[in-house]
Amino acid sequence: MKWFTGVKNVQELKKQHKDLLKLYHPDSKYGRVEIAQEINEEYNKVLEMLNRRK
Repeated sequence: MKWFTGVKNVQELKKQHKDLLKLYHPDSKYGRVEIAQEINEEYNKVLEMLNRRK
């Protein structure tokens, strides 16, 4: 994992996802479509893993 290391629960994941997209959204100063897509793909994978633990 590149973007969501150390995330322990869904709440932490959602907060980190929101913070990352604020920085890397294509409409922001440092954002690019490729980075936002990468973040979203990893978010979905981690979310699925965390939901399976329940």
